[in-house]
Amino acid sequence: MYFNEFSPCIKLSEYINNYFYFQNTGAVVFTFPTDGCPGILINLGAPVYFSAKNNKTKIKCECVVFGLISNNFTISSQGNIELIAVKFKPWVVSDFFHVPHIELTDKVLPVYLLNTNIEKENIEKIYEKKSLADKIRALDNELIKFLNQEKIIRSKADLAMDIIIKSGVFCTIEGLSSNLALSKRHLERIFIKHVGITPKHFYRIARFNKLINYIKNVNKPDWAGIAYNTGFSDQSHLIREWKYFTGKSPQNYIRQITPVEAKIIGIEK
Repeated sequence: MYFNEFSPCIKLSEYINNYFYFQNTGAVVFTFPTDGCPGILINLGAPVYFSAKNNKTKIKCECVVFGLISNNFTISSQGNIELIAVKFKPWVVSDFFHVPHIELTDKVLPVYLLNTNIEKENIEKIYEKKSLADKIRALDNELIKFLNQEKIIRSKADLAMDIIIKSGVFCTIEGLSSNLALSKRHLERIFIKHVGITPKHFYRIARFNKLINYIKNVNKPDWAGIAYNTGFSDQSHLIREWKYFTGKSPQNYIRQITPVEAKIIGIEK
């Protein structure tokens, strides 16, 4: 098993959080809670299955776009996996690919089916590169070229996501609406169009990820205290949300998490 994480070049850092590379021999199943970030998967190995909600997609040797995942997703394979993943900022995909977020929520689509200037021949150049460094460099170059052809204008939904992420776990939808000079109903409409979920649901995702970051360096979690400090009403509320985003209780999830899952979501094992 081999796993690595790369930062995008400076020109792309406003739009992309990071790249992941993963290689494994043999059958695997990985489950990840959502972080609210859509992205691209480039499959270089055996077919893999990407499952989110009730959608299960077989990804052959191809490049696909996945939208915002509402709770968690699973990647599985019976063969030898080799994947490159691009993790976008939460607001990027609809602007990059000219498709409403709601049409991609919990779904995977081949990049060539979207209204995009990314050409199949250019993606195939990434497959032809021998070294991982050359593959990442080719991916950087293709995304820069694509970005230079696009005019990205951020919506108020994009700005709202930034506020939710940066303001911490105690942001309110009422305060968010007031800050953006929008009614709650209008904010919800533009969120569904540009994000694919309601602002309240995105807040839940942001709060769960704040929780993950909070417990990174906690050896013996005091769940009642953690709930208080991370915006949950009580320990029971925290556990319900944890089960929603992972499918397991906090104790079971932390005990059973694999090193790759732990590395990607930030809980070192």
